[in-house]
Amino acid sequence: MMKILLYFEGMKFISKSGIGKALNHQKAALTYEGIEFTLDPGDDFDLAHINTIGPGSLALIRKCRRLGKKVVIHAHSTEEDFRNSFLFSNQLAPLFKKRLIKVYSKADRIITPTPYLKRLIESYGLQPPVHAISNGIDLKQFTYSEEKIRQFRTYFGLRPDDQSACFLNGRGCWISSRLRGDCRKSGSSGSVMSRCIQCPGLSAAL
Repeated sequence: MMKILLYFEGMKFISKSGIGKALNHQKAALTYEGIEFTLDPGDDFDLAHINTIGPGSLALIRKCRRLGKKVVIHAHSTEEDFRNSFLFSNQLAPLFKKRLIKVYSKADRIITPTPYLKRLIESYGLQPPVHAISNGIDLKQFTYSEEKIRQFRTYFGLRPDDQSACFLNGRGCWISSRLRGDCRKSGSSGSVMSRCIQCPGLSAAL
């Protein structure tokens, strides 16, 4: 039976981020498929699934090469997404891209969570094959509930004739009322930059 190493650097710092949430998705997916996994690089494993690009990730890749173990890198970041994310990020973006290429090019396979990221990573001219595989969602969390709808509308002060849409970004949830034109943020755990885009044609009503 294959055993997978799920590797994330600095989990203490990224546990509430989108990358940190990816760990929960990957653990759930492997558990569902009955595949054994470990979070300890010191354990025995057959394949390393690496999610970060720091020095620890490069050291682990070198270790895998010495031991003849395969490496899958989950590409959560791109230069394009790095730009405009904080002060001076545009000046640092070319260096960030060089780092991405250095790490990503050492994989046997690259996984991206969306086709959009797949296209961006492929544009870097890397040799490893790139596959777009969704992180997935827990459908049980989206079971229809009149009570939860009532609580939601009460919490955000929505009138009976208001329609609204949620925009999720991994760290928080933007609530946009289509008719009233306001925009509010709920549940943010960081300073992530987000935009709320109203869509007049959106018919989803809560």
